[in-house]
Amino acid sequence: MSPKHRTLRAFCACSILACVLFLSAGIAGAETVFNKIVAVVNGSIITQYDVQEAVAPELLKTGLSRKNPGDADRIHAIERKVLDAMITDELFTQEAERYQLTVKDTEVENEIRKMAQRSNMTLEQVKEQMKADGVSYDMLFGKVRKNIVRSRLISYMVSRKVVVTKEDVQAYYDEHKSEFTSERKVTVKMLVFAPNADKEKPLGMIREGKLSFEDAVKMFSVGPAKDNGGLLGDLAWKDLSSTWREALEPLSAGQVAEPFEQEGATIVLKLDKATSGDMLPLEDVYSTIENTLRQPMLESRFEEYTTKLREKAVVKINL
Repeated sequence: MSPKHRTLRAFCACSILACVLFLSAGIAGAETVFNKIVAVVNGSIITQYDVQEAVAPELLKTGLSRKNPGDADRIHAIERKVLDAMITDELFTQEAERYQLTVKDTEVENEIRKMAQRSNMTLEQVKEQMKADGVSYDMLFGKVRKNIVRSRLISYMVSRKVVVTKEDVQAYYDEHKSEFTSERKVTVKMLVFAPNADKEKPLGMIREGKLSFEDAVKMFSVGPAKDNGGLLGDLAWKDLSSTWREALEPLSAGQVAEPFEQEGATIVLKLDKATSGDMLPLEDVYSTIENTLRQPMLESRFEEYTTKLREKAVVKINL
């Protein structure tokens, strides 16, 4: 995933765990802070404390410490990167205010409930966890509200201006037909001879048609599905090992493969049925192709929009 893609996705989604960790780390990572102004964005200030709170999770993850002089350059680089993201974030906030985008409290709470469900938690459990961690639920509430507002702003300013036509989708479909086939599957039966077992005689009888594969499984196999002729069911071709593929590839339905060794045992496979990958109809893959074409266009439009915001903004940095 490209950096631009990650940036775009960051404004469109938020994990409950990430929010809690971010807010918790901001408190736990607070050390001596010189609360000077490090940036002014169209009159709105960003302080040293804001930056240090934002980088705290990254410092915890990387093990960097402000008390270690040897970490100073790396920490400063992280702070500059985070500050740049905070400036862009502030510009989006200001744009949302300019367009008077608002979000109801019920919408925010519903989003937090969804986030909690994705983390297998209830809203009440989230509140309890945050209280135990000494983190204000109001802080999370405010962060989620901002995320929703910014997401709507980006959807309004970016997504609506990205158009993928039916002709675009059709052209991609025609040029990438090999990518849109149904999954190749095989129905396989397996006979497993135990190590040191006398296998030549039953194999000869199978080849001569004197003993059915299924009867041989019942009589000699030490593998699975012994009472069902060794039937393993439908298997996806992509999930098979190269050894199995090599054994099955030359076969037609009903044929028995040459035996091969696996983990000390002798394996014999029978191909019951094979389903080749058929071309999927366009309507079945339309949305997949549309999203594939849309994503780079979204990234390009997002970068263009962000650049224009930065160009017309009055930003002063002192870090």
